[in-house]
Amino acid sequence: MRPLRLGGMALRNGVLVHGPMAWACEVRNDVGALKVTSERKRLLASGVERPFLRGPARLAEAFAFLPRVRRVLPEAEFPFDRRTMIASIVGSAVVVEGVRRSRLGDTAAEHIAIGSYEHGEQSAKEHERCGSHLIGPMLLASTAGNLLAARAPARFRAAGRLAATALAACLALEHVGPQA
Repeated sequence: MRPLRLGGMALRNGVLVHGPMAWACEVRNDVGALKVTSERKRLLASGVERPFLRGPARLAEAFAFLPRVRRVLPEAEFPFDRRTMIASIVGSAVVVEGVRRSRLGDTAAEHIAIGSYEHGEQSAKEHERCGSHLIGPMLLASTAGNLLAARAPARFRAAGRLAATALAACLALEHVGPQA
């Protein structure tokens, strides 16, 4: 039996985990009590096997249930709720990628639990679909797309940049492969 594929997100006050068909979230509220909820996903991308459609489908699936989490668990504090956090995430991703490529990369500890679970043994590195693996391909595709958008007529540049960003995310997810 193959292990269940899991993904997740650390929240400021809890954790969100999702699998191929459902999600679960646990948060600690202002008085210290734990609140847990889970539901089946409404949008499933696991059936999409065609190259260049897998990435967009998985990207949509990864974000489609977040508004539902917010509705049923309004106490959940997502990291992207604050603008400074978004800047921190981008900066951290660049630094982590640099560390990973250096000799210090062997000491990186993120996502080891999921990697260990999926491989059925104690792992010394993150799983293959770790979001940080998306950074390189996403930066390259985004840069190329934005360079092309900059050459478009002025009235189309904003839409071109938006399309380049979305396409970059889809291409990065495609790069990670069908197991994502």
